[in-house]
Amino acid sequence: MHYYKWNITKGPTVSEVNRRTLPPQERKETLILPYVFNYNCSYRCAFCVQSREDKPPVVAKDARSVVDDIEALNSKHNTEYMRFYNNAFNLSTSFVREFCNLVLERGLKFYWSDCARFNNLTEEMVDLLYRSGCRKLVFGLDTASKKISKLIDKRLNLEQARQVLGWCHARGIWAELEIIVGLPYEQEEDFEDTYCFVQENMQKGYITGFHLNRYFVIPCSLLGSKPEQYGIRLHCSPDGYEKLLKRSAEILIALTAPQGDTISIPPRQYQILRYSELTGRTVEQIVEETEDKFKRMRSLMQR
Repeated sequence: MHYYKWNITKGPTVSEVNRRTLPPQERKETLILPYVFNYNCSYRCAFCVQSREDKPPVVAKDARSVVDDIEALNSKHNTEYMRFYNNAFNLSTSFVREFCNLVLERGLKFYWSDCARFNNLTEEMVDLLYRSGCRKLVFGLDTASKKISKLIDKRLNLEQARQVLGWCHARGIWAELEIIVGLPYEQEEDFEDTYCFVQENMQKGYITGFHLNRYFVIPCSLLGSKPEQYGIRLHCSPDGYEKLLKRSAEILIALTAPQGDTISIPPRQYQILRYSELTGRTVEQIVEETEDKFKRMRSLMQR
């Protein structure tokens, strides 16, 4: 069960460490099945690839088909553990209710985790999720600055976010956040809003951790395709695309190295595009400030 509590990016690593270090008689192999049943997003956060002008519509299986699949998969593979890899589990409130009620009606016992949005969750729905086996939700907060949220069209109510995290904690669902630093026009007070929100909810025990990301421009996103509309100017990175590919290859080699090999993963991030603000900071200022914010937020994560 602690596989769910671990940071979603750390779980596989922890499992592999246990597998390599525990003596055979102490190992217990447990199968956790991956499953995807919805694609694309109904929201259009301007930094995201899902905001592209030609974005495809949301595609999702109906709740009954999903529960049928889960029942068959768990029976076939003899496991009670699943990890869903959806854009957001609760894109539809009707789906959530029908899914949970079908699981309960059939008396199915399994545990799962997924990504979710704060927007349409209520205390009663969080309770339903728990009773249907949910043990971990990852929420895309991104920023707790109202100014930046409006700029990127996040459509997030911070008070509701606090409530949902509190409900999850009270019911027994572990919660994590996605955080982005370095978004356009993110001043110190905007960063402090995010920092304090995360710190507050960590101190309350409402979140088990968060994922920290430096913002980078995705060319087909709204910020990448209409930069002037968001008050920014794009600049080609001196690193270029070839260096990006080289670094990806180095990471792949490091991750697939045989046991016992010591290959370090290059720490630096390469970006094809960077940006400056039309009425604000230069590229160099943004890079320097983003790195400082990243380090400060990372220290919060380590504490």
